[in-house]
Amino acid sequence: MEVGYYLSESEVNELVNSFANMKKFQNLLTEMKKHRDFDINLEDLKVNLGLKYDVRLKKEEHVISAKFIELQINEDVTISYTTRFRDGDTSTTNDFFVGRIISNKKDEPNTFEQLVFRSRNDDEAVNILESEFTQDLLVDTMQKNEKFFDKFNLDENYVPGQLLEEVNAEGIWTGCLTGGYIWCGEDCGGHPACVNGRNGINEVDNCCRSHDCCYHAVSDHKWCDNQLCQCVSYYPQYYASTLIVTYFCLF
Repeated sequence: MEVGYYLSESEVNELVNSFANMKKFQNLLTEMKKHRDFDINLEDLKVNLGLKYDVRLKKEEHVISAKFIELQINEDVTISYTTRFRDGDTSTTNDFFVGRIISNKKDEPNTFEQLVFRSRNDDEAVNILESEFTQDLLVDTMQKNEKFFDKFNLDENYVPGQLLEEVNAEGIWTGCLTGGYIWCGEDCGGHPACVNGRNGINEVDNCCRSHDCCYHAVSDHKWCDNQLCQCVSYYPQYYASTLIVTYFCLF
């Protein structure tokens, strides 16, 4: 389940200004520019999405309050930034960056190559993942993202921690993650995932199915969470995967 609203222009500017001089951001840029030369002007950037939200993907577990922004640097390069905290407790705040470089594979016009760069600490190396996917998957991503907010619980009066209060007060639980997903969300796809033959609506949904299966088969759920984070990172930036990463990854 989730609730939130779009960031205002002033909130976007505040967020960008907050990370402009962060060492982890500079580390990200340095690593990305080893693979693709690009210029960046933080005062003149296209914002693909700016969102503030609460998300809770497992019953009796944490509510994560977050702000997310995705910046389009040029045709091939995006950089996103997430800052979040647990259960209304701002002392748990942490943040991270994810950069993506997507380009056509040479001699294969319908295949795209992707490099994903993850930077979460000033003193840690930037993590890099490589993957390939088809043009059909890229088109599917854009289509799913266009429809993502059709059923997202948008509330222009949203305040961080709102979902925690609503859950405690009313016991709200909606199951599946918004966007037509059948495996992303507890009590969503059915049990047990390991033997249920129902495929997800896309690769991200199938990552969630494997994650559900892992929870039933492996006692180390943190390992399963890490596998989920790795899995969704191999594909283009679905907005649903943004919520998944916010909840499960890099804490």
